[in-house]
Amino acid sequence: MESNIFEVLFPLGFIVAGITAYFAHKYDWRIAKWF
Repeated sequence: MESNIFEVLFPLGFIVAGITAYFAHKYDWRIAKWF
């Protein structure tokens, strides 16, 4: 069960990181506002 959760979270983590990096480059000023 635990290993199954990590198998799902790891790929999702990379996808979220990729999307975040993409939007950070595209909407740099907007993201700076949120943080």
